[in-house]
Amino acid sequence: MNQNTMATPDSNMKNKNLNTQRKFHFLLLVPTLIVMILTLMIPLSLVLIESFENKAGHFSFVQYAKAFTNSYFISSLGFTVLLSFGVSIVSIVLSLPLAYFLARNEKLRNVMLGVVTIPRMLPFLLWDIQ
Repeated sequence: MNQNTMATPDSNMKNKNLNTQRKFHFLLLVPTLIVMILTLMIPLSLVLIESFENKAGHFSFVQYAKAFTNSYFISSLGFTVLLSFGVSIVSIVLSLPLAYFLARNEKLRNVMLGVVTIPRMLPFLLWDIQ
């Protein structure tokens, strides 16, 4: 056996610790996943299933046919997609250089931390004043 590929007691222990940590982190996710399934996935699934039913309760594409033949819906959908695409591009173009600059400038990073934190704390501060 090659000296590099031999398993040592330390490496076996590290692997066991790593597996234990992975199991622990997965167990921490379980409550969140349960809440997400109950509050998000089940209602969305029910709405999706109902959207394929007609008034008699049978499977149908009638609602989708009505929506996609309505010119107002198509124009609204197109505007929404175009706006979201534009906002995403502008966000990326502005945030990447700013993140690069903040990663290298500690003073500005501290200022920006305050600028971001104060609006989050402000409602609590105003609540105490009343």
